[in-house]
Amino acid sequence: MNKKAQIFGEPFIFIFAIVVAAMVLAFGINVYYDLSERADFAQAADVVQRINENIITFYNLEEGSQNTFTFQFPSTIDCICFVGENIIGLALIGHCQDDAFKATIESTGGPNMVFWRYNPKKGEGIKSASLPDKFKIKSKFVTPVDATDPSGNRPPLCVDLVAEKYKLKITLASQGDKVLIEKAT
Repeated sequence: MNKKAQIFGEPFIFIFAIVVAAMVLAFGINVYYDLSERADFAQAADVVQRINENIITFYNLEEGSQNTFTFQFPSTIDCICFVGENIIGLALIGHCQDDAFKATIESTGGPNMVFWRYNPKKGEGIKSASLPDKFKIKSKFVTPVDATDPSGNRPPLCVDLVAEKYKLKITLASQGDKVLIEKAT
């Protein structure tokens, strides 16, 4: 009788072990995606902080100083916008065309802000809405003048990072009391 009870009890132990292993695996996958999401945000925040430091440096340099910089973004960020003096003339192109992204810029866009958009397809299962998507630059910067606008408006500068293979190439130029930031060719 004892041997018969042991034989019937053994499958329950295996089933319990499989259930526990599945729960550990599911929890591990969730932790992996969360850490991956945080790593991408940390990389994006690091790049934006370096841009901030370069703008501060050029703000303090002699007028006319300029240099071109290249920054690599993670593939989960597909658009970046620099809002200088105002958001008048905001034109979103390529992967930047998103109503929610535009609403975020229009509702919280003050002077000297950088906004980035998380790629919704690459972040499936990731809660990117909980991550920051903007950064306040410490020094005054401006974007290039819109040549088609007779009032000399300076619309935000938006760059489609997908089209640029996730590389942002910008030129910074000191203009005395502000820094001109424009997309480099």
